Amino acid sequence: GAVAAAVVAESVRQSQETPVLQLPDVMYMVDASLMPTLATLLNASLALALWFGRSRHPKAIAALCAAYLVVPYTITLSSTATGAAGGALFMWIGVWKALDVLGGTHAPAVTSSPWLLLLYITCPIEYRCDPHERSRPAAAVEGDVRAHAFGILQTYVGISLCLSLRWVGNLSLSSVGTGAMLSPASAEALVLYVNIWLVYHWLRMMALSCGLALTIIGLSPIETFRFPLTAATSPSDFWGERWNLLVHGLFRRTIFKPLRRAGCPAFLGSLACFAVSGAFHEYAFLAPTAARKAAGWCGLFFVAQTGVITVQVVLRKALGGTPRLLAADTLSSAMLCAALTKAMLIPMAPWFMRPLADGGLLDEWDRSALWLRFGGTVGVGVALGAQ
Repeated sequence: GAVAAAVVAESVRQSQETPVLQLPDVMYMVDASLMPTLATLLNASLALALWFGRSRHPKAIAALCAAYLVVPYTITLSSTATGAAGGALFMWIGVWKALDVLGGTHAPAVTSSPWLLLLYITCPIEYRCDPHERSRPAAAVEGDVRAHAFGILQTYVGISLCLSLRWVGNLSLSSVGTGAMLSPASAEALVLYVNIWLVYHWLRMMALSCGLALTIIGLSPIETFRFPLTAATSPSDFWGERWNLLVHGLFRRTIFKPLRRAGCPAFLGSLACFAVSGAFHEYAFLAPTAARKAAGWCGLFFVAQTGVITVQVVLRKALGGTPRLLAADTLSSAMLCAALTKAMLIPMAPWFMRPLADGGLLDEWDRSALWLRFGGTVGVGVALGAQ
């Protein structure tokens, strides 16, 4: 954050122009919330169907889940890519949680009351179960509300800094006015890296906001993101212990463990999880019509992660374990591990980001928060690979 702020401040100084404070577009925010709201209402109806009919009519509920998945592609309430993708994201999570309940792989607390089932299906994160009594949810502890509120503020500041920093890179790519302060290669790398952080910040913002709501009503939410971009020590640590632990937990319960119990090798279980994760992201990211020309790229990214983790495991075995330099409990070792992890993942990041760029979602985020712009104009679509 401090580095980003310093870069933005230096860029403002070099541009010798008065920075302009960009305000959030209220109408954009309202429009972007319409499809997620519809998806939440449909998920609430799934919770109702599950409470009354999961034992007697499981096939009918499964058919309802399939029908609901079509909704984000057939009903258009939002004119924004953010709204379309957000609605599909909420819809998929709710449907997969419903299948989790139908398959009996959910935690016992989820079906202990209609209220808890409703919260589980409609909230795009999860509450914890009591570690001593799995049929009860874990209660929020003192400081949870404050911690989530501070996290939301911290994440919002991160979004603002990222948008301002991305403007620096986009100015150089556009080569307009006094903004060409970076070489094209450096500017492209900066924009890509900042966009990765923006995706992370917005997902974390959603998780923290839902977590805040759960803590206010007395429930303890899971930690969905555990500093994946700064603390991951390996690709397997990134995906298994730090990035989007909601989806990781869902897929582990409903895909990996059942396959392992059926005798499948761990490699095939991981491949199946990454393949389904690719399908999940394709479904959500391709909801905006313009993004569909990028079909397949996101799925390819997730399938490739199985290969990345396999390479990591093979290297570790060939070296007889984790090298001492990386295993040491020091700041330099942690930083080196994080850098090596990024070096293995970031080269494939454009595959993940392609539908977000082509669909216009990355460009729309300029309308989502307070940030500083300065030094000329930026061409449409510069924000990542859309040119």
